[in-house]
Amino acid sequence: MTEPTAPSESLAERTPPPDDGHEVTLVAFDGSPTSVAALDWAADRCARLSADTSALALLLVEGPRSGHFRAEERRDELLQAAESRRAALPGTPVLTRTRTGQAEDVIADAAGAADVVVVGSGLQPHLMRRTLAERLWARGVPRTVVVPPVVVEGPVRVVVSSPLPCDATLAWAAFEARLRGVALEVVEVSEEGDHDRLGHRLELDGIERRITALAPDQPVVARLLRGEPVESWRQLSAEAGLVVLECDPREPHRGERLRRGLLLAVLAPTALLAPRAVPQTSTAG
Repeated sequence: MTEPTAPSESLAERTPPPDDGHEVTLVAFDGSPTSVAALDWAADRCARLSADTSALALLLVEGPRSGHFRAEERRDELLQAAESRRAALPGTPVLTRTRTGQAEDVIADAAGAADVVVVGSGLQPHLMRRTLAERLWARGVPRTVVVPPVVVEGPVRVVVSSPLPCDATLAWAAFEARLRGVALEVVEVSEEGDHDRLGHRLELDGIERRITALAPDQPVVARLLRGEPVESWRQLSAEAGLVVLECDPREPHRGERLRRGLLLAVLAPTALLAPRAVPQTSTAG
C-alpha cells in the first residue's frame, strides 16, 4: 500500500468531474488494513480530480456494542488518517464522520450525498452470504468500488454481458480511464458452446461507437474472448487497474454468478454499478 500520489507539476489542472459538478468520494473506514487500502485508492483518485470540485469523506461506522476503548482507538485512527490525506491533497476538503449502526444501513444512508462509495474487500469472504457491495447495491447505492489489499496499475476493463451496459456506465468507465491515463477495454466472454461470435462482435462494435460518442478523446479496445466467464474474468481482473460491472438490482438473480465470483474474491478494484440515465445537457439558447 502506498500513500496517495499528489498531483505532479505536469498536471497543471486536475481533471474536473464528468458532469462538471462536485465529486464526493465516500470511504468506509475502520482502521483495518482493507479499509486503509480503500482509503489509499480513494485518495489517489481524488489527487487526480480538480481540488475545487472534489471532496473526500471518511465514514467510521461503530457497532451498537462497540467497546469504549476500541471505539476511541478507531476514532483516533480516523482523525490521523484524515490529517494524513489533508497533507497529501492540498485544496481538497477531507471530511470525517462517525455514525453508530449496522454498516450497510449507515453507509447506504450516507451514500446519498456521494458520487462514489469505496469499501475494502474485507476478510474471510467465504463466511459471508452476500458481500457488502451487493448489500449496498440492493439498497440503492448506484456506484460502489471494492478495493483489495494490493492494487496494480492496469487498464479499466468493462464487463460486457446481457443486458449490455448503459451509457452512464460506459461514460463513467471512460472518465476513470482518462483520469488514470490508461487504456479502456470492453470485454465480452462467451461460453465455449456459444457460436454466435458475429452477434457478440456486433454488440462490441456498437459499444465502441457509443463510447466514442460519449467520450471522443478516449481510445477504446473491444475484446471478444471465449471461455468460462467467472474464471476468465478472474484472470482479466488480476491485471486490471479497475473492473466495471453493471447489474440491475431489480433483477438480482441475473448475472449473479459472475457478480459473486468477482466480489467474493476481489483481485482488482471492482466497481458495482446500477444502470442509470446519463444527464442530458440543455440545448436551450
